[in-house]
Amino acid sequence: IVSLSFLPGRAGEAADLFERLAVPLYQQDPAMQHFRGFGEVESSIPLDLIVVSSFDGMAGMDRSNEFLAGAGIGAFYSQVAPVLSRHDDQFIEMIPDLGRADPSSSPRTVLIWYRVVPGGGGDFESAVRDVVLPLEEELNVPSHTGRFLLGDGWHYLRFVGVESLGAYQAYRTALRNAYGFGRIDNRVSATREVIVRALEGLSVR
Repeated sequence: IVSLSFLPGRAGEAADLFERLAVPLYQQDPAMQHFRGFGEVESSIPLDLIVVSSFDGMAGMDRSNEFLAGAGIGAFYSQVAPVLSRHDDQFIEMIPDLGRADPSSSPRTVLIWYRVVPGGGGDFESAVRDVVLPLEEELNVPSHTGRFLLGDGWHYLRFVGVESLGAYQAYRTALRNAYGFGRIDNRVSATREVIVRALEGLSVR
C-alpha cells in the first residue's frame, strides 16, 4: 500500500499518469493479483491518492518488480516524480479468515491503522474474529484485515466498505456497543483512519 501526496493542484495530473502509463502495464503483469487506486474523501493525514497492489507474498512482488522493470515502468516513474511531494510505502500480509467480500466495491472504503499493546496481537486477531466479523456479517459490511510486515510502528490495517459517511458513523456506533468490544479497545494503543473512494480508471482485476 502506497500513500501519496502531490504538489498543489497536480493530483489530477498524477492520477491521469497512473491511468495512462501504469495501469496498462499492471494489466499485463502476471504476478499482480489486484490493483486499486483510491482518492481521498476524508483523511487525518496529508493524502491525495492511495494505491493498493496485491501479490502472492513478497516473492510475488519480486516477480512483479522484475516484470515491470522489463516492461518499461521507469517511464511512468520519471513522469510522476516531478509532481510528487510525499509517498509512504507499507507492506501488509493479509489474513484470509479475518474478512469478507470486497470493501473496494462499496461507495466508500475506510482504512483503519491499529497499533496494539505489546503482546496484544493474538488477542486483537481473536477479537476481530469473534466480535467484529459477526457484526459485519449482520450489517452486510465487507472488510479485509492485514498484519503489517513494514508499517512504521503500526501493527494491523483493516479495510471496511461502507455506503456513506453516515453509514460509517452508524457502523462505529454499532461496533462500540457490541458485546465484547472491550476485548479490542483494551488491546489497541492508537488508531488512524482515512476514508477514500475507489477510482474507476485505477482498477486491475
